[in-house]
Amino acid sequence: MATRLFSLIFLALGCVGAKAFQFQTRESPALRHESCLGFSKLLINQTGYTQYAHYYTDIPELTGFTMHYWFKLNKNFRSATTFNYALDAEVNTDNVTLQLHQGKQLHSPSHWTLHINDVLVVRLESPPVLAGRWHHMLHSWDSTQGAWSVFMDGGLLGYGYSEEGRGLVIPAGGIAVSGQHQNTAQFNGMDQGEGIEGWFTLFNMFSRPLLYPNSRGTLAAVARIARQCSPDQPEGDVISWRSTPRKGYGGIMETPAIPVCGKF
Repeated sequence: MATRLFSLIFLALGCVGAKAFQFQTRESPALRHESCLGFSKLLINQTGYTQYAHYYTDIPELTGFTMHYWFKLNKNFRSATTFNYALDAEVNTDNVTLQLHQGKQLHSPSHWTLHINDVLVVRLESPPVLAGRWHHMLHSWDSTQGAWSVFMDGGLLGYGYSEEGRGLVIPAGGIAVSGQHQNTAQFNGMDQGEGIEGWFTLFNMFSRPLLYPNSRGTLAAVARIARQCSPDQPEGDVISWRSTPRKGYGGIMETPAIPVCGKF
């Protein structure tokens, strides 16, 4: 059981050695075929116009997924959109929107939300995510039972079932991004307080949900990937940090990362 879970949720790493470069806002060829840029991290500031990374791949129809990544905020009390997928970027159909919402004070409640096809299927309280610390997140959703689970830093933050999410199907053919909510066209490209301000890396998305989130095998597997970064871990079959072409907008900086989880 644990072995199969490892193959589903292990991170995918590349190699280090390329110089830092800045994504351009103009159209340019895909940037993600050089293997030595496969293990890198993004610096996203949201200064001026919105900043985000667009994954250039054909997203299939999905009835479940597991996604995981590392991020570090540079500002306290900052909300963040870690993943957004939409068929229409102009109005944002919120086919998949994963967001961290934070208050304005140290002890203000924080929570994660997940929208599928503009339906709220997860709202889960979270400890405050303060600036300066890397966090590993894993999110899973399954249409069959409406089941969901969220892990933070290797521990189970929460799981449950959403009646509203049962039977939903995520359509194919949309635009997938990290770092921003795809509704900024309505606001002349300006951030509305939903974009990441900080670092982001190692995003992988799989087409299968994570089963039995509170089982001993699953808990051990997720805890292990939050402690270790191995270049031998498999890539996401929907989006792979190492292999899926991506392009940044708004002046995102991409730099090489070091293979130490929580350090990078």
